[in-house]
Amino acid sequence: MTLEVNKNIVSSEFEWVIRILDSAESESQMGVVQNCFSVWEKKYMLKKLKADEIIFMNTLKSKYWAKFKNKLFKIGSTSYIRK
Repeated sequence: MTLEVNKNIVSSEFEWVIRILDSAESESQMGVVQNCFSVWEKKYMLKKLKADEIIFMNTLKSKYWAKFKNKLFKIGSTSYIRK
């Protein structure tokens, strides 16, 4: 089964991760957000993907990381940013 069949499901689950991210208000909650994103990422990135599916997934991942880093700076923590 390819991702193409499940783009709606992938997007819906991604939006839940973003909702959790938007509601986070502390550094410990950001850790939970990171765990949720990791579960989502492993669920879909371990599949064999076509080129257009990889682009789609990378777009979602980029959106997540931008929002995650913005949220960390608003909270005042940089301990979760990968170096």
